[in-house]
Amino acid sequence: MPKARNLPTRLAHHPTVATEEEVSQLRSEVAAQRKTIEELKGMVQQLAEANCNPPRRFRPTLKGKPEMEPA
Repeated sequence: MPKARNLPTRLAHHPTVATEEEVSQLRSEVAAQRKTIEELKGMVQQLAEANCNPPRRFRPTLKGKPEMEPA
């Protein structure tokens, strides 16, 4: 257990109590962060899938009509 002298003075001598407004603000911030994390997970998933399935390239032919390169 940390000793009081290692804590900031405000915490060592006074209990910390958050107001309802502070709690609400923190909850909103956490919700926004969770939403961002989920969006980033989706982007990472899309990038991973794109790397696993690279687009097939076309190569020119003598006939002038492009054909797919072998996979």
